[in-house]
Amino acid sequence: QASKKLVAATGQQCLPLSMDVRQPQTIAAAVDEALKEFKRIDILINGAAGNFLCPASALSFNAFKTVIDIDTLGTFNTSKVIFEKYFRDHGGVIVNITATLSYRGQALQVHAGAAKAAIDAMTRHLAVEWGPNNIRVNSLAPGPISGTEGFRRLG
Repeated sequence: QASKKLVAATGQQCLPLSMDVRQPQTIAAAVDEALKEFKRIDILINGAAGNFLCPASALSFNAFKTVIDIDTLGTFNTSKVIFEKYFRDHGGVIVNITATLSYRGQALQVHAGAAKAAIDAMTRHLAVEWGPNNIRVNSLAPGPISGTEGFRRLG
């Protein structure tokens, strides 16, 4: 339904794909399908995120790991698959959506703040390493956005 709304609103093509960013093989299958359909990929936007409010003292080891897996490893996995399958030879743009959580520290957000800080560092490293391949890597930390699911849950 979301892809149909995007097509109607923009007049552009939209290929709905599903993947788990924690599983590189599902990312590879989605990238293969996108390349089959469009023949190219110009931009990757890494926006997968897991977050909830929880004091660090009550945060389970598994909950912390799950957020790191989705946010940080998911960003790396997706970037690496796209790099190997297309960007290394053709160039491209990677935009990593992070958050302002790690800039000052914040209560109830140690898991998400740590994950996003790692993405900020990863962005800088990949920009330096992959820049010579004509790959631009940037991050965007928009802060809270009203009217979104994240704002409703975490506001």
